[in-house]
Amino acid sequence: MSQAPRYTLTVLLALLVCCCAAQPVSAQSRSLRIRRLEYDDVKAPVYNSNYSGGSSSPKWMEISCEYDTLPDWIDRLDFRYFVMVEHKTTKERKLFTAEVSYLDVAQGAKHVSTMFLRPSTIARYGECKGVAVEIRYQGRLVAEEADPRPRRQQRWWLGPQPVTGYLLNRAQTPFAFIQVNEHETIDVSSGLR
Repeated sequence: MSQAPRYTLTVLLALLVCCCAAQPVSAQSRSLRIRRLEYDDVKAPVYNSNYSGGSSSPKWMEISCEYDTLPDWIDRLDFRYFVMVEHKTTKERKLFTAEVSYLDVAQGAKHVSTMFLRPSTIARYGECKGVAVEIRYQGRLVAEEADPRPRRQQRWWLGPQPVTGYLLNRAQTPFAFIQVNEHETIDVSSGLR
């Protein structure tokens, strides 16, 4: 009779250990919330220099994702962006994608992650028709958002084959030096994989 309680206690302890071990992953996904995903045309910053070349200021496309985090620190967050563009006359669509990783994300509200399309990309391939972002922590999807939102759980950004090389993170643009302290540290080695 004393064997049954010991067996039951062992099983209960094993279940408790499994539940506790799984807790950080599920707690992490509840600890990150996307507030807003949007895009807009922005002018590139103008820097003063002694360069004698001409200066024009065509509009870039800025995609920004505002999000909140609850843990004191997150070592690394991986963002994957998708941007659908449509050519004005041919109506041909292209899906661009890129990833950016942020290091040492402190607890707080209204963090901002941004990506950009160059003016020449917009001129050649067309205007933005939709954006989506997936956020991963330790390789697991913890949040996603899209504009327009998917209908009936269909994730429109997973259909066509995406093209890389066109979407640029903040560090790859003239915006790199604007409000530096208000943006997370980009893992510059992540693009070298």
